[in-house]
Formats: sequence, structure tokens, C-alpha cells
Amino acid sequence: MIGKLFSIFAVSAFSTTLFAQCPSPGIWKPVDQNLKGVVEKQGANLHWTVTDVKPDGSPWTLNFTVPLKGGVGQVYESTGRFDSVTSKVVSPLVRDNTFTRGGKKARFDHIECSKDGKTFTDTESGIDIHGKPFHGTIVATKQ
Repeated sequence: MIGKLFSIFAVSAFSTTLFAQCPSPGIWKPVDQNLKGVVEKQGANLHWTVTDVKPDGSPWTLNFTVPLKGGVGQVYESTGRFDSVTSKVVSPLVRDNTFTRGGKKARFDHIECSKDGKTFTDTESGIDIHGKPFHGTIVATKQ
């Protein structure tokens, strides 16, 4: 569940602004989960705030920005202890986000947006803060 992020979200016209639309700015929520992702366009960046509740009831947060066109972003807050993020725009409807912890790859999110912009699928994998591998798929809808 914690590994399940949007990572949310993660983030469709066919121009430079398209990259801001995968997923488009707004509130995103998976079905039947506490996970919530908010994506905002801030200038040339996408700002993501992802919140969840761990099985023990404690909060989980990830707050970061990535360039609309892809590149090195910035992690502001991370319960998962990520210290950097890089985003790659694979196509107008696909974005990959890679997070590191202590200089090592810790999380990878492959985000595919629907053509109508109302849903996205995040295929995620990585290593949690306890060294355990995780992987999963999240389908989120725009609220």
C-alpha cells in the first residue's frame, strides 16, 4: 500500500502543455484506497503531493516537483526517505519517475495516462526503507 503511489499519479492536447497533462493537474484517487494524489502545474513544473496511510495507521507523504518536459526534479518531503527524483517523458501519455535514496535507485513509477485524461495507471517497483522490494499497479481516476 505504501509503495503504491502515484506515486500517483504521477502527470491531453498535443503540444508542450500536453506534458503537464499526464496526469493533468487535479486530485487523483485510486479506487478503495486511502491514497490521494494532487498534481499542480507550477510554471514549468508539475508539483505532486501524495498522501497515504500505512497499515499501522501512520501517515505516508511524498511531496516533489518535476519539470513538465522531464529532467531532474526536487523532493521536498518524503516518508519513504527519497532524496532525489528524475522524470522522463516517454510519450505524450507516458511518464517515468525515478527516485533515489542515498544515491541508489529506490523507486520507479511508469505512469500511463488514458487518451481522455480521466485515468492513469502507475506500475511501480522499488525498495522500501526497510530494504524490502515492492511492486504493484495503481489505477487512479481524476476527481
